[in-house]
Amino acid sequence: MLVLLFVLQGTQWAVSPSVATVGDTVVMERLLDLTGVGIRARVSPIEPTSTIEPLGDPVVSYEVAGVLIRHTIAVFAPGTLQVDLPGIELLRADGEFETVDGGTAVVVVAS
Repeated sequence: MLVLLFVLQGTQWAVSPSVATVGDTVVMERLLDLTGVGIRARVSPIEPTSTIEPLGDPVVSYEVAGVLIRHTIAVFAPGTLQVDLPGIELLRADGEFETVDGGTAVVVVAS
């Protein structure tokens, strides 16, 4: 039986730039260290709000270190924004899946 093992390398999202200004593009990334054969990740887009707008669909990249999830947004209000990210579905080759909590990214926006 294939067993899905994963470790979240930090449950935090890396945010770039560390301090944005109103109107900037912000990239949020999270690396999932996955062990197993045929594991795929599926991510839903972020819902737009009055303070953020997603700039395209999320990107899933399969890297040597694991699976990199990337969301890109534009920000439209100053302050410390708590961006709730959608869950990440992990799919196995046998059709089984589980969902990992997307968590929250903290985006600092200067005026």
